[in-house]
Amino acid sequence: MEKLIVVGGSIAGGFSAFNLAKNFDVEIIEEHPHFKKTCSGILTDPVNGLINVKNSIIENKVKKFRIYSPNNDFLELNFKKPDIIFNREKLNRYIVDIAVKNGAILKQNVKFIGIEGSKVILQNNKKKIPVTTKYLVGADGALSSVAKSVNLFKDRKFFLAAKAIIKCRNDNAIEVFPHYGCFSWAVPRNEEELEIGTMAHFNDSQAFNQFLSRFKSKILSKEASIIPIYNPKIRTYTKFNGINTYLVGDAATMAKATTGGSIMQSLIAAKILGSSIIKNKNYEEAWKKEIGKQLLIHLKIRKILDKFQAEEWNQAVKSLKDAKIKDMLETKSRDNPEFIFKMLFLKPSLLKFSKVLLRN
Repeated sequence: MEKLIVVGGSIAGGFSAFNLAKNFDVEIIEEHPHFKKTCSGILTDPVNGLINVKNSIIENKVKKFRIYSPNNDFLELNFKKPDIIFNREKLNRYIVDIAVKNGAILKQNVKFIGIEGSKVILQNNKKKIPVTTKYLVGADGALSSVAKSVNLFKDRKFFLAAKAIIKCRNDNAIEVFPHYGCFSWAVPRNEEELEIGTMAHFNDSQAFNQFLSRFKSKILSKEASIIPIYNPKIRTYTKFNGINTYLVGDAATMAKATTGGSIMQSLIAAKILGSSIIKNKNYEEAWKKEIGKQLLIHLKIRKILDKFQAEEWNQAVKSLKDAKIKDMLETKSRDNPEFIFKMLFLKPSLLKFSKVLLRN
């Protein structure tokens, strides 16, 4: 079988390898000896249509959800199906493990350096390793070295993300605060610990500290990272020096601009990537058809929400308490933003918030 290199032991990388391992000699190249990630591991029920979830990697299941406004009012939802809280490191490891069981080879502590001539250059213990392959997959995150090496790293913007694990008793409810930065959250890992975090524009670097001060709890750990802002014009395939090169996951800016979430999008795109390579189909066209519209809607919603002021958030949360709206939010997937249009149909008065579009 032909060799195929996947750079990045991420969810996108692992699931791409899983979907390709029966048809290619797949090697997963992971720079680190671990699978730690800053991002949260929250997934909605549709994940069960993509992977079989093991109970050993689940930290919690949560049905209660609250959206807070600046005046501390909140909308409480009770989902029909729970959100699943994963240990993110274990989730990454699990997906890479199923790829290995499917035939892929995992190589850790190996770094992708670039492309020289027609060869992919890897490095292990400061020793360069040239590899001959016709297929290269970049699943190496927001600052993708693969994208940079093949001139696909263009016109990119990012959110600043930060999170902390704090000691805090809680009632097992996910709480979100859209008025701190762009989006902030408190997610129960167990009854004694919360993961709290923010996603903000770089000119709002104090958002996390302001949100953290709300809790006044013991900090167990803190981390920071960046989240790619989806670019609808992004190119995710090129043939560079004879090497078919693909981008997937955060390396392809496949993150929701509303919340920063990217796990579902990475899983879907990785499955499409596998099918596209095996069947020699147009990968970029296929993934944009499947999730591109959703990601674009999330981006447009983000641009609207960025214009909201405190009083508009107060009114918005109050408006969402409508019984029909609550019922829809409790039953529909939040990964598909088209539920926004259904909300407007159920409650046309929400259109009053469109006035924010007139602001600079």
